[in-house]
Amino acid sequence: MNNCPVCLDTLIEPHTIIKGLCHHTFCKTCIVQITTKKCPLCRINYNDVDVIHNIALERYINDNINSEKKLMSIIQQDNNIEEKKDEIKDENMFLVTINQPINIETNIETNNECFISFDCCLLILIFIFLFLIVILLIHS
Repeated sequence: MNNCPVCLDTLIEPHTIIKGLCHHTFCKTCIVQITTKKCPLCRINYNDVDVIHNIALERYINDNINSEKKLMSIIQQDNNIEEKKDEIKDENMFLVTINQPINIETNIETNNECFISFDCCLLILIFIFLFLIVILLIHS
């Protein structure tokens, strides 16, 4: 429906023959090149006044082309985001997320795991470090 039956490309400046039951549509350049003034599809004779610029169809085609471009752009953006996510996963594969729970102990009898957050571990380490500094200062 959106392709010219003469050149088989997307209709550019679609022009429609409006004589009798014809109503076939072609690109402007294709219909101008027809010297016989017969519709290439149904062979009905027509005059130049029987050919109109089909603005409604042109807008419809352009809207569809723009929609397809937008869709392709969105798909490309999604693909780029997925590629970036994969790159980040590869780069950070061994890094620990700050709020990720860390398994510090497992109770084998009940199979319950004890978790402590990275923030808590950091606070404990800081406390131990400060405690060691205080002990060193007292003994020196």
